[in-house]
Amino acid sequence: MPEMDGFGVLEEIEKLNPPELESAAIHVLSSTLDERDLLRAKEHARVTSFIGKPLMFDQMRALLS
Repeated sequence: MPEMDGFGVLEEIEKLNPPELESAAIHVLSSTLDERDLLRAKEHARVTSFIGKPLMFDQMRALLS
């Protein structure tokens, strides 16, 4: 993303704390499986999972069900 990365988006969501997202599941999809990124994602209460690319169709189906 040109202006902020995914972690920046997570921080903005947490600042706004929209009630519509109370029950939302946020899945981080990343091209890196760096342990630091995984730990950073776990710091965000709304993050449900951290998934490495490539995302397979079966994985997408499981996430949406």
